Amino acid sequence: MADSVVSCIVTKLGNLLIQEAVLLSEVKDQVEGLQTELRRMQCFLKDADTNQEDQWVHNWISEI
Repeated sequence: MADSVVSCIVTKLGNLLIQEAVLLSEVKDQVEGLQTELRRMQCFLKDADTNQEDQWVHNWISEI
């Protein structure tokens, strides 16, 4: 009896760990995507900082 209970728990824990790994993998991909986007924004802001005399650039920078 105890053997079957332990076996059931091990199976359920294994499934939960697999699900957790999948979720963490997805989160990792999302974080990497956000890092890429933030690096692009940082580059844009550095370039735009030299062209702040244009009003549209100034407005765009303030929005970011």
